[in-house]
Amino acid sequence: MNEVLGHTWPAFALTAAWLGIGICLAGYGFNSLWLAVRALCHFRRIADGVDMPDGPWPAVTVQIPLYNEQHVARRVIDCCARFEYPNDLLQIQVLDDSEDQTRQLAEGRVQYWREQGVDIDLLPRSERDGYKAGALQAALGTASGEFICLFDADFQPHPRFLKAVLAPMLQPGRDRCGFVQARWTSANRHRSRLTNAVTVALEGHFAVETRARSLQSHWFAFNGSGGIWRRQCLEDPAVGGWSTASLCEDLDLSYRAQLAGWQGRYLDSVAVSADAPERWADFRSQQFRWAKGSVQTLLRLAGPVLRSSRLPPWHRIQATFHMAGYLVHPLLLVGLLLAGPLLALDADFPRWLPWLLPAAFGPLALLAAGQWRLRRPLGLELAATCSVLLLVGVGLCWSNSVAVWEAARHRPSEFLRTPKSDCRSAVAEAYVRDPWPLENRMLVPEILLLLYAGLVLGAAIHSRAPAIGWVALLGLLGFGSVVWHTWRDRWQRGRWSRIQPGGSEHTSPGHV
Repeated sequence: MNEVLGHTWPAFALTAAWLGIGICLAGYGFNSLWLAVRALCHFRRIADGVDMPDGPWPAVTVQIPLYNEQHVARRVIDCCARFEYPNDLLQIQVLDDSEDQTRQLAEGRVQYWREQGVDIDLLPRSERDGYKAGALQAALGTASGEFICLFDADFQPHPRFLKAVLAPMLQPGRDRCGFVQARWTSANRHRSRLTNAVTVALEGHFAVETRARSLQSHWFAFNGSGGIWRRQCLEDPAVGGWSTASLCEDLDLSYRAQLAGWQGRYLDSVAVSADAPERWADFRSQQFRWAKGSVQTLLRLAGPVLRSSRLPPWHRIQATFHMAGYLVHPLLLVGLLLAGPLLALDADFPRWLPWLLPAAFGPLALLAAGQWRLRRPLGLELAATCSVLLLVGVGLCWSNSVAVWEAARHRPSEFLRTPKSDCRSAVAEAYVRDPWPLENRMLVPEILLLLYAGLVLGAAIHSRAPAIGWVALLGLLGFGSVVWHTWRDRWQRGRWSRIQPGGSEHTSPGHV
């Protein structure tokens, strides 16, 4: 009896928990596979643009939120000032919360374009209240346009972009179209393996996931930039405007707007280029913010979405899947941590477990479908890139799980922007501002997880437990990849922090 209580029941409970995690992950994988199939079923509809209206164009305000973007601020301001749109109907607002030379650079470009006849203003703030969402909400009161177009600092819109995204909202019967989102692409895709991998993930998100949701009339998100909002939607009391309650203010606003009866439109045929993160540390920081903001939105809006009478049950499930996407990371982490105790208890697994394995290829199928739609044919390079993304996704499960935990605990944190340049001086400046950045805080736990995965893998090989062995191998490679890139970034930041922009070196205690 003691053996049953001391061995069988713990093994049964842990096995049930592990299989529950596997089923949840399989649900996410099969949903990714379903989205890939739906996007490919509409393959012939890649050209989804609309005709330009014959009538007069409405007034539009373009907003450019900046925060310490001295390496790209001039570029985005110049791109927006060159829009092919009537000058008397176009207003540009540069929303600057910067603490470095960005403000002086922005002032110079604003003054230049104002002399060229462009209606452009610089709206500086001395306090960064509410971060990006706070800046956008504060500037809305001084905006003159019926429509609000948004661009982050790293975007490079084409001169005809504004008319292309505005046209769908001016079609008959589109009065309740609250926002239009264009497809993102990367201007620096070929800079490194990281930028190429991030671009593949980005294009999978837009060309497959967002496209499939849009074609099936499922709710999807405005992505914070490269799109346009109807001002009437932003000012709708049922929507509530920009909110600082989530680090993903765009996801939060999108779902509140759709809950209030507004619709979104995704334009697959209209692309706008931006800069992908060029360092692994920046990619980690971006994913941390997105993970925390997504779960903050999930906690706020999952209930109203699931209770909404505007949506059929399957649409509610899809909306919840969308907001809960980053819960995959804590599930992966717990699954890896349970592998060791399961192995020690010599747990038995049901024979139907291998049937869940095809779900693991769902996210990879989504990425491949995006590349097939946009850049076919496929090749070994894409397979290698998808493998890198898979390992990095596993390796980041600790830091993203911390982000999920902070969101669940309602712990506030700063909106950490993603650096928009690979300039060495930019890296050094960031390191001086934060000598103990996110990747340093996560390094020790990730090293411990790396060692743990190695021990479990060795034990699984010795015990001939292939199911646990594959999980441990994935964890070993994933955490090994992230730890290696973190150490490389630490070495580069320490070296670059001693180099002044002019080429001289300096030493500063605590920054090496």
